Amino acid sequence: MWGLLMTQGIRDFEPTRRDWPARFEALRTPDGLPLAPGLRAELLRECRRLWLVMEMIAEGEAEQKAVAEAEDGPAARLAQLRGIGLTFATVLGNEVFFRDFRNRRAGAQPVAERGIRRDQGIAKSGNPRGRGGPRSRWLTWGI
Repeated sequence: MWGLLMTQGIRDFEPTRRDWPARFEALRTPDGLPLAPGLRAELLRECRRLWLVMEMIAEGEAEQKAVAEAEDGPAARLAQLRGIGLTFATVLGNEVFFRDFRNRRAGAQPVAERGIRRDQGIAKSGNPRGRGGPRSRWLTWGI
């Protein structure tokens, strides 16, 4: 859509604004000419498609928020923290905090050699980003 507008020299149209229909009707090229009918129809379809997708995303987010508020799981508690969004809290709740650990060694696998019981380390099952330490990728990426 922006590419089509740029070919006509229009740079200030924002289709995500609520007043886009009125601004769309007032669109003119820098020469003051109206847009070609085919181009106008194509841009109108693109704007309506964009708003349809934005409404569908808002519906999905509202559904997800209602589900998270209805249950008192780890996702709902994580979403209350500053800087953690609902989607990321849901992913963490389902992939990382799917079970409770009594202490820091509860996630490790014990192994017994010659009567000595040692912790083997964290199992390789599940999400690999969830079992990393402070140098794991999801912390260094800033997610």
